Amino acid sequence: MIRYINYHQPQGYEIMDSPQQTITVDDSGKRTISVYVDHKIQTASESKSFLRTINLHYPSGAIKIIDQTVLLKRNLYVDQVTNETVYGTWNTGSFDEYLVPTMKGYTASKTTVPTQTVTSDSPSSMTIDIYYTKNA
Repeated sequence: MIRYINYHQPQGYEIMDSPQQTITVDDSGKRTISVYVDHKIQTASESKSFLRTINLHYPSGAIKIIDQTVLLKRNLYVDQVTNETVYGTWNTGSFDEYLVPTMKGYTASKTTVPTQTVTSDSPSSMTIDIYYTKNA
């Protein structure tokens, strides 16, 4: 007769190896089953958002707003027994280059806003103002 046994690991642990296939009973009638367990690690992630706002100030007083966003992520590894969290490294990103539009008869204070690398230490938001002045 074959009996199937359901193995239950302690809370926060996971079975590392399959339990042995055959069980030997000693002379006293005791059965010993070795099951190897380890701390279960749950993987999660977190993210940070960064914003670069470019304001184009037109001679008419109108302002065109261009928002650029970058999202950085990193993994977290949480030990389900000790509840200790190990933090992975943040990825990096970049804001795209922005070419400032030209206006006939006017000069912009910048012709481009360059590509900019974003790291986890970068400020979460930044603003760049561009003004048009009338040519002489």
